[in-house]
Amino acid sequence: MKREKMEDAHYYRSLTRNLILTVILVSLAPLLLVSGTILYHFQVSYRQKAIAHLEELVEKHRQNIDSFLNEKLADIRVMGGSYTFPQLSNELFLQERLSIRQREHGGVFVDLGLVNDQGVQIAYAGTFKLGRAVYSEADWFKKAMKSQYFVSDVFLGLRGLPHFIVATRGEWQGRKWILRATIDFVAFNLLRIDSLINTVYASNKGLLGHGFQALIVPFPKWDHPGTYDSNLSPNAHLSPPLSI
Repeated sequence: MKREKMEDAHYYRSLTRNLILTVILVSLAPLLLVSGTILYHFQVSYRQKAIAHLEELVEKHRQNIDSFLNEKLADIRVMGGSYTFPQLSNELFLQERLSIRQREHGGVFVDLGLVNDQGVQIAYAGTFKLGRAVYSEADWFKKAMKSQYFVSDVFLGLRGLPHFIVATRGEWQGRKWILRATIDFVAFNLLRIDSLINTVYASNKGLLGHGFQALIVPFPKWDHPGTYDSNLSPNAHLSPPLSI
């Protein structure tokens, strides 16, 4: 009899424990399910917001770079259209034009050069000894001769330093010539960094950690005016400069 009572007591304790566990499980299961669903949708929503925010930052950064290149190329196009070939062939005259642009743009313009249709630089103004340099086999020269205006990719060239060129093409007595300007790559990179930092700090403060690496945009390559790849790959094209 005593043994039966002990078995009954054990049975009821076990039943009570199982009932308590069942009630707890049934009570918590919907809560966990709802919490998990809310957390998932929150993460998806936050990620979409972060991506949209970064896309806006990158677009602003791209516009700053585009504006910089437009401005420098427009300056060279105006210069090429305002002066005659004989004037630009005068190195003293070309040096004066370079000095004016260096004062106006803070040294962004490194040098200026006038190149004939044979690829020979017949006039040069700048710190490097590039007078009579031959560019006939240079990739930028071949492309510049085919376009009214041109912005090269970054390359080392004869000077052995990273730089890129903005150029405009003209014609005199039936022969084409190119007025080219070298843009200081260090100054250009400072512009990119300043633009990046200003854009980030002017934006939503909560996404700084997500955005900084995403804003390192590759240097855009201009080798054919009129098309633009929004992916901004190293082979991308920027939109054409503003008409002058």
